[in-house]
Amino acid sequence: MKELIEPEVNRIFECDIQLKSRLRVNVFGRMAFCNYLKDNVFITITDMARYLKMNHATVIYYLKEHKQLYKYDADYRKRYDRLKTPTVEKTGFCNLCTY
Repeated sequence: MKELIEPEVNRIFECDIQLKSRLRVNVFGRMAFCNYLKDNVFITITDMARYLKMNHATVIYYLKEHKQLYKYDADYRKRYDRLKTPTVEKTGFCNLCTY
């Protein structure tokens, strides 16, 4: 499932979440990716951290910061809402999948 969501996050946030870069777009993409997985796929924090090749504490930080970003950053909110389209929520797959 993670492999299906990643290209959609990369496209919407115009980033590459697998890069170790601390550029804002990459960090915001990783935050959205982790929060989407937590809310919709019910994956553990440890598994998210392994997939992103990061420490689990970083994932916990991402999940906490997502709430603040979503509340106060209009651009982030708009992009995250695009990630949460009805197609993604109902099927559990990204918009690119035809299952």
